[in-house]
Amino acid sequence: MDTRRLFWHVHTLRGCSGPGKGEWFMENQGLTEEEYFQYATDKENSEYFRTAAFNPSYWAELAKKASMKWMCLTPRHHDGFCLFDSPHPNSITSVQTLGRDLLAEYVEAVRASGLKVGFYYSPFNWRDPGFFDVTGENIKANKFGYQQDPSNKESARVMREENYVSVRKLQTYYGRIDYIFGDGGWLAQEGSDADGAFFTNPGSILIVETNGRYQSDCEGRKP
Repeated sequence: MDTRRLFWHVHTLRGCSGPGKGEWFMENQGLTEEEYFQYATDKENSEYFRTAAFNPSYWAELAKKASMKWMCLTPRHHDGFCLFDSPHPNSITSVQTLGRDLLAEYVEAVRASGLKVGFYYSPFNWRDPGFFDVTGENIKANKFGYQQDPSNKESARVMREENYVSVRKLQTYYGRIDYIFGDGGWLAQEGSDADGAFFTNPGSILIVETNGRYQSDCEGRKP
């Protein structure tokens, strides 16, 4: 199945909802958590993540007029910023920075329009050095200045735990979800999904069917 997902995120529309420098803005610039998430607050400045134009009801109306049957929003991308109220203490969310569960608003609007509800979710997180060094003994190349350190092993464990908790929230809190697409299962942006299996196994919380449907757009990715 092919999909085009909606992005309404810290990195999107310049002059409307953020710096508008693309979904890989944080990684391309090697920004620290503090540098990047300064944009995640609703300030009277076009460089910041303003939500005045966030209108999922209007988007759903347009989708129906275009004869679409479902919609797909990205509740979390590789920067780790959640558009939903993830309960994990390591999470940074729109509820914390904006006082709004944007995903809940999207789900309500899409469901009210009669369309099917889809999520496009990234399991990895640039904020955690453990993504680049699962064992604490073999740091991969990165733009964030992360160095090899035994503590990276704990960082990786926390990242996996946050991933499980966040996905559980997506699957249990928002009612029936018709599609969940996974993005970026690999390790340190290298290899295949198998290389990043630490973050989804044991337990395979992500590798499940949701209402009979699960798809990873990383299937078949070559090392």
